[in-house]
Amino acid sequence: MLLEICSLLAALGLSSNLVLKLLAVISHGLRPSGKTPSTSQIAHIPRPNTHLLIIRCLNILPELLSDTQLGEAEMGTLMEGLNSPDDTIRRSVSDALMNIEFR
Repeated sequence: MLLEICSLLAALGLSSNLVLKLLAVISHGLRPSGKTPSTSQIAHIPRPNTHLLIIRCLNILPELLSDTQLGEAEMGTLMEGLNSPDDTIRRSVSDALMNIEFR
């Protein structure tokens, strides 16, 4: 369902309120449950299917990947996908990182 929501937002245009809510859902998937992001936290690696779902959503909505949107812990988890034994995850992360807007 998350992937469909991302696709609909991309097709219909982005509402800042919806984007913030979607970003909260994606950020939650990139950190261990019950923990807040911190710089000393070792990157949490989600299950492969969850990781791929989040990466695909970020590829559909590259605006969510601007350097100011995701925290350090979330970006660390995303970057860990480059070390994944799964080719699909590595390629998807690489594509997502190419879409990041640095400000």
